[in-house]
Amino acid sequence: VADPDGLLKETLRLIQVSQGPGTEKYRVLGTPSNVLNMNKIGVLPTRNFSETVFEHAEKVSGEHLYDHYRIKSVGCSGCSIACEQWAQVKHGKYKGAIIGLDYEPLFAVGPNCGIGEMPPIIRLVQLADELGMDGMSVGVCISWAMECYEKGILSREECDGLDLRFGNADAAIELMQKIAHREGIGDLLAEGVKRASERVGKGSEHFAMHIKGLEMPGYDVRSLKTFGMGLAVAARGACHNRSLAYELDIRGTVDRLTAEPGRGKLAMEKEDFACVLDCLVLCKFLRNCFDDFETEVSRLYTMTTGIELTPEEMLAVGERVVTLKKAFNIREGWTKADDWLPPRVLEDPIPTGPTKGAYIKPEELRMMIDDYYQARGWTADGLIPRSKLIELGLEDVAEDIGVEDVPSGTQPVGDLAN
Repeated sequence: VADPDGLLKETLRLIQVSQGPGTEKYRVLGTPSNVLNMNKIGVLPTRNFSETVFEHAEKVSGEHLYDHYRIKSVGCSGCSIACEQWAQVKHGKYKGAIIGLDYEPLFAVGPNCGIGEMPPIIRLVQLADELGMDGMSVGVCISWAMECYEKGILSREECDGLDLRFGNADAAIELMQKIAHREGIGDLLAEGVKRASERVGKGSEHFAMHIKGLEMPGYDVRSLKTFGMGLAVAARGACHNRSLAYELDIRGTVDRLTAEPGRGKLAMEKEDFACVLDCLVLCKFLRNCFDDFETEVSRLYTMTTGIELTPEEMLAVGERVVTLKKAFNIREGWTKADDWLPPRVLEDPIPTGPTKGAYIKPEELRMMIDDYYQARGWTADGLIPRSKLIELGLEDVAEDIGVEDVPSGTQPVGDLAN
């Protein structure tokens, strides 16, 4: 460490700030506190993203978890927040189930599968962890299979005799084990909802909730239009950790029910910000603990490494890394058509709740994506000009995938068709 005394002083200050109101919900209830918040504003994915309000939200909330199942809070090494809530089932058929429970897997195997009791949710997330599967993705796979079953697309025989109605926790538990071991219907679902829906067909692609093959996170974006666009353009697909644009919608920085020019730049800034946090290996729950983020973290970087880095250079790191990830996708053959949202988001209005009737129209999404491309300095086809790559110090990448510059204002308007 270049300046251990200075770094210790800054670290102690940051630890003190991290015990303030900006992280209180994470320290007390952890991320499961999001259940009631998302339910209240009508963005809690319910029954495979078909609804946004769950009638049993109270029973699967962070508050209920804290009162009835929590045994301790756990933090990552050196963490001063300790957001992970360890929960244990002490009675009943799921007695002994124990896991550190976060909002994202909770939503995926809980409300999104129509399961409204905490004990089977704890067991399902424990199983996912023990079997080496992502709790979010496997939960969305199970909810897709449940909707296929209820719509008659998959028969009971095709589901190995399982009664895959929404809310059937025992069937979900058995199905999760089949997925892990690729047994019967589990072999299909182990491929994820993108490939599974392509194989099954029969209209199941309409409600296969993924972007670029990655299953959707715990926010119904039909009423979070900026975030919806942020997920659509993200190099990894539907990852809430890569795009923090949901903050713009949920905090009211913008009107989350409308789309307008300028959202592209806002989403870009949130994406770059998230990327800098990742590059510095800083927890995203610290993001509200800085008065002047760029200045403070560049100082932390210099104290640690001895390398001078200005706030402007720190911001450029985020843009450069995001651009490099995009360049990788371009090299591997991904195109503008991959920057899109599932049909359900674009065609099915939210049926009930405070955001009833909301959805993202294809022309709104196209406009916001074009706006994002322009903010990034990319072409209307989502390609990266050589000059932009060279500007970011990526000369070798410019030789590989860079395209000729298109003069500003002459780019063709993108087609509405995906």
